Amino acid sequence: MHTRLSEFVENLVIDRKKLPIGDENDRILRILEPDAVVLCLGIRTPICKANKGSFKSMCSDELLSSVLSEVVKRIPHVPLEALGEVMVGTCLQPGGGQAMARMAAFEAGFPYSVPVATINRQCASGLQAIASVADAIRSQSFRTGNYVQFDSNSTANVASLSIMQKMPSQLVHDTGSHLQCQLAIAAGVESMSTCSFDEGTPIVNWTAVKKSRLAAACMIPMGITSENIAKLYGITRQEMDAYALESHRRADAAQKAGHFEDEILPISDVKIDGGIRSDCTAKSLAALPTVFLPKFGTTTAGNSSQTSDGAAAVLLASEITRQQMNLPLLCVWRHYVVVGTPPEIMGVGPAYAIPALLHKACLTVADIDVFEINEAFASQAIFCVRMLGLDPAKVNPYGGAIALGHPLGCSGTRLVVTCAHYLRRRNLRYGVVSLCVGTGMGAAALIENPAYTAREKKNKQETPSDVHQTSVDHNPRQSKL
Repeated sequence: MHTRLSEFVENLVIDRKKLPIGDENDRILRILEPDAVVLCLGIRTPICKANKGSFKSMCSDELLSSVLSEVVKRIPHVPLEALGEVMVGTCLQPGGGQAMARMAAFEAGFPYSVPVATINRQCASGLQAIASVADAIRSQSFRTGNYVQFDSNSTANVASLSIMQKMPSQLVHDTGSHLQCQLAIAAGVESMSTCSFDEGTPIVNWTAVKKSRLAAACMIPMGITSENIAKLYGITRQEMDAYALESHRRADAAQKAGHFEDEILPISDVKIDGGIRSDCTAKSLAALPTVFLPKFGTTTAGNSSQTSDGAAAVLLASEITRQQMNLPLLCVWRHYVVVGTPPEIMGVGPAYAIPALLHKACLTVADIDVFEINEAFASQAIFCVRMLGLDPAKVNPYGGAIALGHPLGCSGTRLVVTCAHYLRRRNLRYGVVSLCVGTGMGAAALIENPAYTAREKKNKQETPSDVHQTSVDHNPRQSKL
């Protein structure tokens, strides 16, 4: 195992003169700086309804190990020992999900030498996992191959000690730069069927919490925050239902056109997302009762995100590592920001995170080709589109969480995977991914398609099967937002 890693890292050399001129690799090398952070590939499971869908009996470790296994299957020439980290976003697992994630990595065949961590930023956990790994890559934190040498008198596990003693000496002692493979996996997972919200009540000093208005507001149910936004900003039930209907229509059209196939990893015989309703109508949505404020509310099960099960994962690397390892290239990770908002209206998060992100990137709304904004509730999604003055045709062109589902820890990673594949398919340049966060935050990330060419975009002819184009022609959101 370790001999293979030693041989592999010794050959991490790139000869730029031997690269073909004028092809996609040449174009990518010219536009990417060597220390850029890139996503080499991204996959996800289908997303299924919690408690009633195809994954209702699957635990988080099973979902997570599935995508981790697939990532490494797609890079068979890279030893698993070259991975510097597996970072997993998850929300509902006991103990922060650390044991679950480590177990999932072992189930996927990862060696013990690959570290695993979990992170929880509520709905943006999967996005935060990518951002944390990207930061570690930029700072060159991963020094693959530098292992601890056990003392011969150590009481360490005999099997582990035996492995260490058989390792090539250069892996134990060598601190040369050729062992700095900046390569890691970020993932997100949630089984909302097997992990309950009811188990997540904070253990705090409630007397102290009640003395702080903001601290107490962190316990406001998410549905009430949706109602607060609808009331404060004059968003009607009819507008929310129309938004939900369009989300299902776009997702259904994308699924039928096969646009999710590149990103979905089938699990057993489950190959498509289970929450999309092709039979959804304005009438059926209007018939649903409000949930959180029965007499005066606007938020229903139909215009809210679905509780769901699913997992997603991406492989990240520095650009120089990607070149040296001959890895594929999906997109470039450019910028990430998180902002705070009032907990009572936590859903406004993207409306404040996206401007901060664009300011950091020196871009404007007009520069962005697609926005993937998590649809926690139709009320907050409508507010964000209005507040930012976004073209509705650019927002969630393949539908959002109202139709696809929202497995909490998975959603941030899933949105990046969907956004990246969309940019490549359409030959577009910039995509923004953003989510609101429970307790009052907003997170947003900017990714770039390195294969984008302005000439190709200008000459590209839209086809009738393109979901984005058809959604512009008949879009009930355009007149309302």
